[in-house]
Amino acid sequence: MKRHKNREREQRIENEIFVDAYNEEERAMSWYYHAENEMQFPFPARCLLRKARPYAKEKKWR
Repeated sequence: MKRHKNREREQRIENEIFVDAYNEEERAMSWYYHAENEMQFPFPARCLLRKARPYAKEKKWR
């Protein structure tokens, strides 16, 4: 499922999250601290793709 880029969202990310990030490590830490400050756990989620799993035989324990 391909998503279209939202220019406003991309600009907000650049301005709020990556404002002082100069390399990949700093960008990763910026995401970490942004998530830590903005996300609340637990959060509601939904599954977008259901993966098929092979049938597993149940073992009966006695």
